[in-house]
Amino acid sequence: MMRKIRIVLVGLGVALVACGGGPKNIEGTLSAPSGGSVRGSIVAVCPVEGGRISCDDPRAKQVEVNASGRSAPYKVEGLEDASYAVAALRDNDGDGQLGEGDYFGYYGYPDDPKAVKPPATGINVQMQVLSRQNRMSLPFGAW
Repeated sequence: MMRKIRIVLVGLGVALVACGGGPKNIEGTLSAPSGGSVRGSIVAVCPVEGGRISCDDPRAKQVEVNASGRSAPYKVEGLEDASYAVAALRDNDGDGQLGEGDYFGYYGYPDDPKAVKPPATGINVQMQVLSRQNRMSLPFGAW
C-alpha cells in the first residue's frame, strides 16, 4: 500500500511540473507610427507591484526588434511569475534619451498601462511619436 502511495505522489509531482513548467513568455506585435519602422526598437517588460512599475527591477527584461517594416512580432522569454507592464521605444535621434521625435508606446495606451502575467500572447503595442503637442504620459520611471 505504501508503495502505491509513493508511485501516485511521484506521478502527481511529475504532472504538476509538466503543467506549471511551461515557458513564461510575453509576446505580441509591435507597431510604429504611420511611415515609421520598428527596426531598432526596444520592447521592455517591467514588474508591477503595488501599482508601481519598476524597470530597474532585476526581473525586468528587454528585447530589440531587428525586423524592418511598420510592424513586427516580439517575444520576451524566460520571465518569472509576476505581473508586468509592457512598453516599447525607439530612439530615433540616437541621443540615448527618450524625447521629441522618438517613438514610445505601452500595452493599454491611451489608458493606464495594463498588467500582464506570463504566459501571454496578443500583447500588442502601438508606438506614438513624442512631440511637444503630443505629450504622452511616461509612466515608466526608469527609461
